[in-house]
Amino acid sequence: MSDVAGAGLGSGMAFWLRWVVATAIGLVVSFAMFVAIFSVIGEPGDLLFPVLMAGVGLVVGAFQQRLLRRVLGEAKRWAVATGVGLGVGIALALAMGEGTGLGGKVLEGTAHGSAIGAVLGTLQWLVLRARVPRARWWVPASIAGWATGAAAGDAVGYFVEGLDIVAGPVVAAAVTGIALVELLQPGPRDGLETRTLPLKEQSTSTNASGLN
Repeated sequence: MSDVAGAGLGSGMAFWLRWVVATAIGLVVSFAMFVAIFSVIGEPGDLLFPVLMAGVGLVVGAFQQRLLRRVLGEAKRWAVATGVGLGVGIALALAMGEGTGLGGKVLEGTAHGSAIGAVLGTLQWLVLRARVPRARWWVPASIAGWATGAAAGDAVGYFVEGLDIVAGPVVAAAVTGIALVELLQPGPRDGLETRTLPLKEQSTSTNASGLN
């Protein structure tokens, strides 16, 4: 992976790693909050699971948004889009069938992850499209990432119950992070000039041009 334009984060690999770590930290923080809440009010029913996952998405999205701001200069509503997208996507996935056995669970995860990725990726695309010329590719990248993540998570969860809820999103972040690095590359793409420099660097570059 090559450098991300204007990120100030070194190589594309470094940005990718920060993306995965930001996602993992968001998961740990959100789950720690829920454990504290559940210890007081008790474990909620299954119907509230999509709402809880929307909360997870909001926290994870907030950590990702901080990273994206350093690259794009602005990433408003990313956290909200991630929270709503994950909640709606989980609700849609729960309405689908469940598999049995390891193979069935992997197929289940692939289908569920594709649904989650489609909803989540579409809402996140609405945030990216104003600043990333090739943002349309984020939706299929999100579908592929979450299909892979959910399948891997369900495979892990088949052997270690409960671990899927952490493994799935982290694997999804690893896959979508690769796509994000590619989408944020500098230079012309599809006849357009990318705008991935932070606003401060854009301003500095503009001033420097005016002096020449």
